[in-house]
Amino acid sequence: MGGSLYDDSELPWSNGNQPGNDDSPLSGVLEDKGRATEKRELSMERAEVKSSSIRSAGYDPKTGKLEVEFMRGTVYSYFGVPQSVYDGLLAAESAGKYFQCNIRNNYTVSKA
Repeated sequence: MGGSLYDDSELPWSNGNQPGNDDSPLSGVLEDKGRATEKRELSMERAEVKSSSIRSAGYDPKTGKLEVEFMRGTVYSYFGVPQSVYDGLLAAESAGKYFQCNIRNNYTVSKA
């Protein structure tokens, strides 16, 4: 899908913006540019990934839905994603690069 849904400052190939704090917990209050935002309920269990821009990813094999949470707390849902793509994201040396090459712009997406 088009880039209009994305806040590209969160992505590793953006114009040099630094990602959020890697120490932020998955639950509780998240900080985004100094302002607190309410926590989101997770719609699926997510695993942490090796990335400076992606905090976690979750996958539902029954529906093929992939959720990707970025460091700033933004979550995107991708639809029709094969299990192998999710497995590749978790195993990737750089989840951000894998995401850019194999997920972004390749699947139907919506902001969660």
